Amino acid sequence: MPTPTSDAWGTARLSKIVGRSKALEILLAGKEVKALDALRLGIVNHLTAPGQAFSEAQALATVFSTKPRAAVKAIKRTLTEGDEKPYRNRFLLESQHAVQLLWTEEYQRAMAERRAKKSEASRRRKADEVRK
Repeated sequence: MPTPTSDAWGTARLSKIVGRSKALEILLAGKEVKALDALRLGIVNHLTAPGQAFSEAQALATVFSTKPRAAVKAIKRTLTEGDEKPYRNRFLLESQHAVQLLWTEEYQRAMAERRAKKSEASRRRKADEVRK
């Protein structure tokens, strides 16, 4: 029979993920959680075919690595710090991190590119209207 404990602080995190009563049921009964149940409960985010976990993880890591570093850092900090704050204060925390992003070079560059694309699209529309 499995023991009602979990490795790597999983016991402490499990109640946060699935709720206290479900965590108690799983841990005290020593239940084995099947893969599909773990996915449904939010214990895991993805399921893969046998032998595909590493390549799937690499694909996900590639997606993450294409995102602006400052934004990734802000998201991680907001989630981590937000866990320690009352619900109503999380919105303020999120706003603070979002405002900080407005001053990053990455954001300024992205906004300049977006304005340039928008301006070009506007010029094309006007040119098309003139031709009609």
